[in-house]
Amino acid sequence: MSEVKSIGQLGDLPKGLSFFDPILHHEAKAALEADGEVYVYESPEGLKNGLFIYDGYEASGTIFTKSREVFDHFYPLKPSSYIFSEYEAAEHPKEIWNIWQLDVDKAPLNHRFKHDVSMNHNVEEIERFMTLTQPETNRKWISVALRNGEKCFVVRIANKIVGMAWMTIVDGMARSHGLFVEPQFRRMG
Repeated sequence: MSEVKSIGQLGDLPKGLSFFDPILHHEAKAALEADGEVYVYESPEGLKNGLFIYDGYEASGTIFTKSREVFDHFYPLKPSSYIFSEYEAAEHPKEIWNIWQLDVDKAPLNHRFKHDVSMNHNVEEIERFMTLTQPETNRKWISVALRNGEKCFVVRIANKIVGMAWMTIVDGMARSHGLFVEPQFRRMG
C-alpha cells in the first residue's frame, strides 16, 4: 500500500474496481485538493486492486475494491471513522445504500417542482447553509468541488436556501450526493 500525494501519482486504475470507476480519479483529485488522503493498494505483481479515499475533517472515507484482503488492509487504518464500501463484509456494521441507474436520454421530462431549482456557485452562501445543516462537512471541499465541476443545486424560498443537492458528472456517469432539505420544507415538492 502506498499513499498518493498528487493525482499524477495515482496513474491508471483497472476497470471493475468499483461501480463508480469513471469518477474514481475525480474523487481522488478532490480529496487531495481538500487536504484529504488517498491510498492505493498494489498486489506483489504490481496490479492496483484497491483505492482508499479519506477525509480527516469529516472522519469518513470510501474503500473501492473487490478484494477481501484489500478491504481488510484498509478498514482498520482509520478507526472510529465512518467508512463506505461496496465490498460487503458481514461482520462490520452497515447501512443499505441504493444505487439507481437511469438513462437520462430515455427519461421522461414531465416532472416539475413546485419551487425553482437553480445552480449555485457562491461559495460563501453554500458554506453558510452547509455549516448550519451539515456542520461535519469539510469546508475546503466546497470550493474544490465547484472548481472541479461539481454541480450544486439549490431551492430557495423567500430568497433563503432551504434545500441543496450536489452532483458529480464525469465521463457519462453522474453521482448525486449530499442532498439536504430543511425539515420544515420536506414534502413540499
